[in-house]
Amino acid sequence: MKSKSITILFLIFSLLVFSQQKTSDLIATGKKQQAKGEFKSAIKSFSQAIAASPNESEAYYYRGNAYFDLNKFDDAIADYSKCYSLNPENLDAIFNRGNTWYEKANYTKAIEDLTTILGKKPKYADAFFLRGNSYYAINKFDKALNDLNSGLLLDQKNADGYYDRANTFFKLNKFEDALVNFDKAIELDATDYNYFFNRAITKFNLDANADGCSDLRKAEELGDADANYYIMELCGSSSIN
Repeated sequence: MKSKSITILFLIFSLLVFSQQKTSDLIATGKKQQAKGEFKSAIKSFSQAIAASPNESEAYYYRGNAYFDLNKFDDAIADYSKCYSLNPENLDAIFNRGNTWYEKANYTKAIEDLTTILGKKPKYADAFFLRGNSYYAINKFDKALNDLNSGLLLDQKNADGYYDRANTFFKLNKFEDALVNFDKAIELDATDYNYFFNRAITKFNLDANADGCSDLRKAEELGDADANYYIMELCGSSSIN
């Protein structure tokens, strides 16, 4: 005959296993809902997972992502913070919190989080890119350039990285360097009208007006609604359409 203590331990173990399975199922459901753009339903599933297992860091992480998708940035920050407190190895939670601070235009907080990441993982390319953009936003262009250089050393196929570095060189009045980086960004991705528009402005600063007008027309072709105004102002004619 089993003792009462063994029976109680078995029941406790069974409840824990059931709770863990329920939590895993709810997280899996929430991730599927989030992938389909059903963010409110995803938040409900992740919240149920948290109710079942309050110390499950993964549920906070994914609920934070869903809040971010709904532009509920304060709620996202709270969940990323909770996730990180439960699992300090999850640097993606701190990266996402830094990105959320960036979206809230709190660049100082963003830089703090990204610096924390890079102290633990010095080859986290995206952290260098985002910290570089944060420095750019507060007009610390030399620091921005250093971070973008580091990011591109780690990820040499990142078109946005070259684009951001080009914009930084432009702010430093290094137009030739800016042009080289816009060229590289366009070589990697010729579908973003911002790349062509900003390269056009750089070319005008280098007195390459004909090439600048060509880039403006390409930007308009790719969907830049403002390009035609600049074509009229800088090229003396409307678009080719």
